[in-house]
Amino acid sequence: MHLTQVHSGQTVTIAAGEPLSIELPENATTGFRWAVEPATTMQLVNDRQSPGSGIGAAGSRTLTFSGRGVIHLSLRREWEPQPLQFFQVTVQER
Repeated sequence: MHLTQVHSGQTVTIAAGEPLSIELPENATTGFRWAVEPATTMQLVNDRQSPGSGIGAAGSRTLTFSGRGVIHLSLRREWEPQPLQFFQVTVQER
């Protein structure tokens, strides 16, 4: 299953063993990157960045998880205490 920003706050159901990918916009050149928060109960199995089409252009980040539970992500700069944005989804298996 493939999720995007519009799925934040939702509960989704996937087949047992099916991976779950979340694609979110990210502009790493500004220092803002998506981070997996400690409250996440699912296993991160892949982390891929796709650059934008030009110098300094925003790209995307795709995080792939396995299992079931809750995923908590935050868009933040490592040196700043407060995140700019959050993403959260609850995942159930059929």
